[in-house]
Amino acid sequence: MLQAIGKPFGWLLLKLYELTGNYGIALILFAVVIRLILMPFTVKSRLGVMKTQLIAPQMKELEKRHGSNSPKYAEEVRKLYKEEGIKPLSSCLWAFIQFPILLALYQAIRYPLTVMMGVPAALLQSGGAIAEKLTELGFSTTMSSTYAQIAQTEFISKNFEAFRGLSDKLVQIDFSFLGLNLGDEPSYKFWTFFETSDFWPMLGLFLIPLLTALATYLQSYITMKKSGTAGESEMLRSTMAAMPIIMLLFCFSMPAAIGVYWIAGSVFTIIQELILSKVFAKKYMQETLAAEERARQREMEWENRKADTEIKRKLGTTEKNPNTSKKKIQQQERLEREAKQADWEKEHGIRKEKQGGIDDRPNARGRAYDPDRFKSPAEEEEPEPAEEPEVLGSEAEPAEENTEDTVNTEENTEKDVSGNE
Repeated sequence: MLQAIGKPFGWLLLKLYELTGNYGIALILFAVVIRLILMPFTVKSRLGVMKTQLIAPQMKELEKRHGSNSPKYAEEVRKLYKEEGIKPLSSCLWAFIQFPILLALYQAIRYPLTVMMGVPAALLQSGGAIAEKLTELGFSTTMSSTYAQIAQTEFISKNFEAFRGLSDKLVQIDFSFLGLNLGDEPSYKFWTFFETSDFWPMLGLFLIPLLTALATYLQSYITMKKSGTAGESEMLRSTMAAMPIIMLLFCFSMPAAIGVYWIAGSVFTIIQELILSKVFAKKYMQETLAAEERARQREMEWENRKADTEIKRKLGTTEKNPNTSKKKIQQQERLEREAKQADWEKEHGIRKEKQGGIDDRPNARGRAYDPDRFKSPAEEEEPEPAEEPEVLGSEAEPAEENTEDTVNTEENTEKDVSGNE
């Protein structure tokens, strides 16, 4: 299955090798061609990132308005994305496309005979013409069985005349580039380089994974900086730190050709980002003005809807939101019932008294209820104030009679005086 996926990429790599005659240059051109094919996805991704940055204020406003209502917030976000033409997954699609291509290229590099050249697998199996010829010529290799076809290809290329008539698919390939064998695996044991006379080939293979990690970091850093996403997300910063380490380990376990391809692709991507950043700078200003105008229109629409809702609420003609959760509906109904109950009790003069969290009901207190259980000893021993003596009615009546007698005496005296005169 994987070899079938890698055959188109192996065919392209073989054609580039036949065009240039150099395996390393063919890998670099292969990386450039792949990046050119992916450029529309890259441009689309940059547009998506730019539009996402432009609607950041609207997203914060939606979160303030509908943050407590998740369904409503999701609906408004989808509506905003649709109006702005934003597809969230499209911005990261181009990054995921690179890994299937890398996997397909790995199949072409790992199986140069069957995937890259298209030699039938039966010829390489036991009893096949190429397998028997390899055994006849004393073929042996120290490479692992994982990369056995690379060693077979090198041996066939050195003895090409002996294998020429066995298959018309065979091509003589030289894996050398700048004095390095790109079919070999880099070794991290740099201290063993000094024990051999081939110092540069081993050192050069050792440097390829290091350069791959450095190119990966620079590509991520420049891409995030130019697109304005650097520092926005903890996940992006973690990815930028983790990817170089992953590629470093990746390249130490595979042929050096993979590292050359990745370095060439990263350098091309860096140049591409520097060019696109200038192009998108002008477009960003234009889109900013257009986004501000759309935001103003949405704000006016929101204010009109809000005013319309207030009028309907006063008239009692508001419609229930179908997205309101069942729990919130039950809570609103409970609050309405409590408000109606409170209004009815206020209208009828009913007052509920509570003592210790229990309504003032005799049966609710229990048989062991003691109203004085929380009183202090000082309150219990304090004597009650003496009551004033009541005034008896019999003692008060003479006072009233004496007053009347006094008044009558004064009146009689006045009459006598007037009579004498």
